[in-house]
Amino acid sequence: MLGLPAAPAAVNAAPARSDPTHPAVTEPNATGRWRAVGVGLLQLSVGVALIGLLLGQAAASGVSESLLSGPKDYGRLAFAAGLLLVSTLLSFLRWRLVARAAELPMTVAEAIRFGAAGYAANFFALGNIGGDVLKAALLARGLKGRRALAVSTVVVDRLMGLLALLLFASAGVLLSGDVLADAPAAARVIARATLAVTLLAVGCFAVATAPGRPLWRLAFAVRRLPVVGSRLAGFLLVLDAYRSHRPAMFGALAVGLATDAAYVLSFLCVASALPLTAPDAASHFLLVPLGMIAGALPLSPSGLGTTEAVIDLFYQSLATAPAGHGTTVALTHRMLTLGLGAVSVVYYFASRGERANTASTTAPTEAASDTGSGTASTPPAASRHTV
Repeated sequence: MLGLPAAPAAVNAAPARSDPTHPAVTEPNATGRWRAVGVGLLQLSVGVALIGLLLGQAAASGVSESLLSGPKDYGRLAFAAGLLLVSTLLSFLRWRLVARAAELPMTVAEAIRFGAAGYAANFFALGNIGGDVLKAALLARGLKGRRALAVSTVVVDRLMGLLALLLFASAGVLLSGDVLADAPAAARVIARATLAVTLLAVGCFAVATAPGRPLWRLAFAVRRLPVVGSRLAGFLLVLDAYRSHRPAMFGALAVGLATDAAYVLSFLCVASALPLTAPDAASHFLLVPLGMIAGALPLSPSGLGTTEAVIDLFYQSLATAPAGHGTTVALTHRMLTLGLGAVSVVYYFASRGERANTASTTAPTEAASDTGSGTASTPPAASRHTV
């Protein structure tokens, strides 16, 4: 078997640092933070500009008059909110399956609590990864020596969610038949690009889960690359830890598909609840995943504006809807996600308080047990193992 003497240290061992107060260390960190803020502000500006343009088109086509005068089904809107909640909870459980594949301890309650914090952070942090950073920090907080693996669960969960979304969208493209033939050129380009990226993603997943440890060999091949070689090799070695738990990874993929199905159904309920022109149900299983993929591009925070633009484009082409109808449905659905984000904040802090009360109640009992037995509580040896 190939050995990698340098790569494991790059996974778990922090690089050597000088005095933290030295300007050579702190200045790049500060520069990096300001750069991240600048990029986030730029993405937010792009999103706001796109939304402003789309709302202008909606106003010109008389969407507001249709909303005010037409009947609205608030029961379906409530049902859409329930389906969105189911989709979000399933995404948290998908992350737990990934953590189990990495042999990291995570209860269902912790997955929901940490996931709720990350979900809410996505609406407050500039950029697309604010929630992922918070989830990784919460999980890694109690895993000394295995923090690199804990952080990798968030990355792998994101990749599994993207793979499931690509599979879902590609199925919609393939099953759409001649629907895309009359679609605008931009819509056809998005569909074809989705198919191509899906093939690439499936190939990468097959290699990552294949027997024979291909990621280990790939890490050996890339470790000598300049600048990024050691870090890339270390990351590949961390991903290799998931290879021996293929059932959990395929389970996470299945949960990801169910997550996307619930999300599409919630969007369909919003569309049917508003007095606007919308494509049929089958078309939504094509256009909503494609809109989500467009929203995953790092052009605006949480796909603000990009998702709405793609949805509106498909509404106009598949249902000959006036400009702005798709935008209005997508924005209404986004309002539901914002409401769920607010609920997530309340849930996280409420469950945090309950967890603190439980810990304070059980601590005296555990201390008395340790004193009576003459033993002291120490962290398990497994928590200090490195990848």
